[in-house]
Amino acid sequence: MRILHRKLSKEESALICERMNFVARTKHRLAEILELEVDPKDDPLAQHLFGDLLKGNLIVVDNARRKVSRPFGDHYPDVELVPQDDPELEVHWIDREMVTDHGQLPLSAFQEILPDLAFEDISVWHEGLSGWVSLYEIKKVVVGS
Repeated sequence: MRILHRKLSKEESALICERMNFVARTKHRLAEILELEVDPKDDPLAQHLFGDLLKGNLIVVDNARRKVSRPFGDHYPDVELVPQDDPELEVHWIDREMVTDHGQLPLSAFQEILPDLAFEDISVWHEGLSGWVSLYEIKKVVVGS
């Protein structure tokens, strides 16, 4: 039992929600582009490319030649990426301490309430995840300890 519940700042919440949205939008598309028959998290090449994308690197996939390249290195001057018009990500979350399922919220609404939650007790699921993930684990990856 914890005496003090730790909370996220608004900046940390925004960064975490940005990353959650990125994962949801990228994972399925990466599997499609690479023509994978397995979950991208189980494919070493997909994991490597996903890491490149998380760093903001532009990648080019040539399926005909089975080749992947980073044509601009870490920089891509004069390249404008136009986001796809997708519906807002829906986040399912649960408070494990209170054992309450809070159902589904649009990502923007989840981001608004996130700083008020004791993040160590929260698990989330959204499109692109294969199962429930602890918000504490997401925080460790995105923001650090």
